[in-house]
Amino acid sequence: MRLKAGDPAVLEYLARGVPVVLTESELVRSALHWDLDYMASNMGDGMFTVYSSKNPVFRYHDPARNAGGYRYEAPTRKEQMTFADFKERAEGAERPTIESPLRHYYLQQV
Repeated sequence: MRLKAGDPAVLEYLARGVPVVLTESELVRSALHWDLDYMASNMGDGMFTVYSSKNPVFRYHDPARNAGGYRYEAPTRKEQMTFADFKERAEGAERPTIESPLRHYYLQQV
């Protein structure tokens, strides 16, 4: 369902738990200037969960659930790092080398 942000039906759908795509909204206008530089200067030194993968598909896996002990290559790596470190890695991912092949990075904060 797609509705304009000011449509009175939006609240009715939300109250019933129906997903709605809001159009013509001003909700994100203030975030249009959020690039990696802006975020790095405003995120502080907190730690974030970052996943990296050899391809842009970040498949879920949980080694703890490998009850059979099967050997496999994990599709992603999970690390903790600051936003500044994430920015440096993400920007470096744009310039792969033989020693550091292309990886894709995904920052997750819950």
